[in-house]
Amino acid sequence: MAKAGKELIKRLTAPEIRDIVREEISAAVRPLEVKIEEMDRRITGEITSLRRELQYAPKVAVLEAKVSELEKKITV
Repeated sequence: MAKAGKELIKRLTAPEIRDIVREEISAAVRPLEVKIEEMDRRITGEITSLRRELQYAPKVAVLEAKVSELEKKITV
């Protein structure tokens, strides 16, 4: 009888314990999700910025070469 009582108590409390653990884990995970979303936005912004810079890199290289040429002509 005592064994059946213990089993009954275990079955009744197990779902409650699982719910409490689930709530605690959710509460701990929420701040992490916010931080991950924030980092994702920052990384996306950095990638966009780098793509813009790379887009103009060839043009800048050509302009630097022209400036270099002009500087050589001036010094001669």
